[in-house]
Amino acid sequence: MKNIIIGIIFLIAATLSAKSKPVPGFTTFLFGEPTQGKAFVHQVPQGECGVSCIAQADNGFVYAGTRVIKGTTPWIIAYDPVKKSIPTGNYWPLSKTIVGEKCVSALVSASDGLLYGSTTNFRTVDYMDKAVVEDGSYKGGHLFSLKPEPQYPVMVDLGIPFKGEGIVALIGDRKKSIVYGMTSPGLIVFTLNTTTKKIDSLGSLGGVEVWRNLYIGKPASALVLDDSGCLYGSAPHGKLFQYNPATKKLIILSSSIPTEGEGQDYDAVTAWTKTASGRIFGGTFLDGKLFEFIPKSGAVKPFGITSRTGHIRSLVEKDGTLYGFSGSEKSGSRLFAFNTTTCEHKCFPEFKVYFKETSNKWIPYQLEDFILLKDGTLMAGENSDNGHLMLYEPTPLEWVK
Repeated sequence: MKNIIIGIIFLIAATLSAKSKPVPGFTTFLFGEPTQGKAFVHQVPQGECGVSCIAQADNGFVYAGTRVIKGTTPWIIAYDPVKKSIPTGNYWPLSKTIVGEKCVSALVSASDGLLYGSTTNFRTVDYMDKAVVEDGSYKGGHLFSLKPEPQYPVMVDLGIPFKGEGIVALIGDRKKSIVYGMTSPGLIVFTLNTTTKKIDSLGSLGGVEVWRNLYIGKPASALVLDDSGCLYGSAPHGKLFQYNPATKKLIILSSSIPTEGEGQDYDAVTAWTKTASGRIFGGTFLDGKLFEFIPKSGAVKPFGITSRTGHIRSLVEKDGTLYGFSGSEKSGSRLFAFNTTTCEHKCFPEFKVYFKETSNKWIPYQLEDFILLKDGTLMAGENSDNGHLMLYEPTPLEWVK
């Protein structure tokens, strides 16, 4: 009997100490080497490492910006594509250059080889923010440039372009050395000339919707360019806007985003992607609806709800398939895939990730930004108080022929 008990104890110990095998799909990277006995805790403080944006530089390195959930400063993280890791020291607090900001809201690659980023303290305005906006205590979000040297990136603060306004979205037009952006809550659309560093306002869309002196609308957190260089994004009342650089006109289009019932004042486009063939797809906040936008006609073609959890947070296309995340902090993340040819979609309500550095499996929380890397893999960011970067290699999917 004694030998049996010893054998059982040995078997349990061996099972607990054995390293689990990788799972198909997601591989997770810690922000720096974990210390002894800290398998899931990286070296950026917990509460300051929710990944809010990702961009790949021309040199192949992938940079991520974080937001403060609890703590004092966001961070910039650098992923090494050759080492396939985030080595110790490849992360820098934003407070070394910019103090007082809570979120790195966007990072984009530009034609001059630099990355450009933005910050905001109004990532998603709510009823509490109205008083802060009106009392003038928030100075405003910053723009900055980042020279993507692997170990010693040089960050330059480009200042606060619009007093009291956070910057919630950026997109780069590499053909024209221009970065477009949008603010919140004023919904100011602007350009940054990457050669001269001059910032110009293109106009305001009227601001985030207000009801009974409270914000009820949602600022657009994503922008998209068509093949002709026209800019599109979300406008109040469930509308879309267009900025045409040829005519220099900012207009609100007549077409509306797909929203159930009477919720358009609360809705916005929170994800855009342009496919390799030039098609544009978007995803909404309120109901999590996927749609195609056709720039030539201005038409919106809805495809229905991709997830019962709502809020499509990001979209990316690879080989004719869209991949995206939906959901909230309460409901958790939902991964879905959409075939752009057959219009089929598949949902993956439960999935696990594999920690490369620790050989442990884990269930991810709020997955958000999703980008396609130059080597054909996808990268996602976990926007929680103990966030991570994740590589995703999609498993083959069977679609109707």
